[in-house]
Amino acid sequence: MRSRPTLLIAAGLLAVQACEAQPPDLGGPPGDGADAGGSDYADLIVSFTEDGVTQTCGEVGTAVCGAQTGNCMDHPALGAPDAIVYELEPGGLLEVAFVCRPILDRVDGDTPIPDFRVLASGASDSNFGVIEISRDGDVYQSLGNLIRADQEFHITDTGFDYVRFIRISGAPTAAIQIDAIEALR
Repeated sequence: MRSRPTLLIAAGLLAVQACEAQPPDLGGPPGDGADAGGSDYADLIVSFTEDGVTQTCGEVGTAVCGAQTGNCMDHPALGAPDAIVYELEPGGLLEVAFVCRPILDRVDGDTPIPDFRVLASGASDSNFGVIEISRDGDVYQSLGNLIRADQEFHITDTGFDYVRFIRISGAPTAAIQIDAIEALR
């Protein structure tokens, strides 16, 4: 028969394991029809850099469509373009999610067509951002460089049929202004 302290320690260990940080389980892609809900723009900020410090939005693990809260709810990169931009500083990062509706791989016959657009300015061949994508917010795959304003990307060559997370790592020399990230439908 186990004593009370042993049972309490075992229960405590289970509680600690249950609290480990994990990316949100957002499931597979919902339908892409008009009734799928949500926006065509990033609807959740996961993390971003401000004054050299990475800010993390703690509510990601409990993400609910349309319910960004906390220090990230008024972030300039959320939602539709509005000319209020996030300054992605040199060496910084911006990580967003599409909780309500993921970005879907789109093709026209055998030809890939753009799946999402980064509405930005200040990017160039020498001042670029690195674009990475993920289905689960844990494992990312590099997609290419953001080198021009309002650049479009397609995910076909990655093997993903959909993604929910986009991470942009900042240019080495100057800030890039990001207004919005749009899933193309």
